[in-house]
Amino acid sequence: MRLSLILLSLILGPILQAQEEPYFKALGGMEKERGDFWRPTISLLLPGFDQYTAGHFGSGFAYTSLFFLGREWTDSSTTRVKKFEDSVEYQTSSTDEKENFRNHKTMYQEQSFSSQFQLVARGISAYHSFRTSVESRRHLGQYKFLPKNLEETPVDIAMAPFEFSFLKRSTTLVPLGVIATLSILNHGSKTEGNEKATFSSSDLGYTMGLSYNAGTNEEAIFRGWMMPFAREYTGSYFFANLIQSSIFAAAHLNQTEVPIIQLGLGYYLGWLTERNNWSISESIFIHAWWDVFAFAMQYSTQKETAVLMLPPLSVAF
Repeated sequence: MRLSLILLSLILGPILQAQEEPYFKALGGMEKERGDFWRPTISLLLPGFDQYTAGHFGSGFAYTSLFFLGREWTDSSTTRVKKFEDSVEYQTSSTDEKENFRNHKTMYQEQSFSSQFQLVARGISAYHSFRTSVESRRHLGQYKFLPKNLEETPVDIAMAPFEFSFLKRSTTLVPLGVIATLSILNHGSKTEGNEKATFSSSDLGYTMGLSYNAGTNEEAIFRGWMMPFAREYTGSYFFANLIQSSIFAAAHLNQTEVPIIQLGLGYYLGWLTERNNWSISESIFIHAWWDVFAFAMQYSTQKETAVLMLPPLSVAF
């Protein structure tokens, strides 16, 4: 039921805004210069905020609904997790068994997956806000490097992971070939302290959902907002890419103490975005399917620390 409401809110928002042209232009006399930092930042904290002030009520409704539906789902799944962790089964389990519970038990996956909807609402709302600000500032001569005909709407972002035509490009095949090779090698090796596990339908659904959310949301934030913002105010593509990839890597410190791969992939996806005339669609496709390989390896083992490791580097992001 919750998932149906979430999908409905995502579909309804773009439909209600479908008549707007251009898509991101503020309406109702609110099209004067809009803050390109503080407005997206507030929208990152309060999804839908800037869309309401720009007259984009359909999109604002979608982001706000997605956030609160995700929050309610997370709260209910967290209650079930806490109840389980108070049980005798959990309390008498070993450390490794508890790790396996957190990695494979459906209620933990549901808790993590539901929380992703809040992050997606925040990220896409911030990206939407930034693009609205860009439209309002073009007459000042700002953001000339962003093509006027480039309007990657939330619907375009949502569909990007399914644009399999990108597989015809070497810029897509090379990184995905690398992660696929590493995945095969990792799957064929036996890591000390780990053993093979059955890859369940729950693991598959969680892997696909988590990868999809990360690919769309994180690309919208880092390559869709932060990189062009930094490019405008530093005047340098190199520094803009370095800034966004560094922030991207820092955001993954909870996954690994040395986010070198995240830094490198973040920089590569930034380079690719600029190469594609600031379109983030190919970067979204790569990011989403990279994570499919990486997370699939995590759930094919019985140890949480086996998130496709090349010691001491984690390649999931």
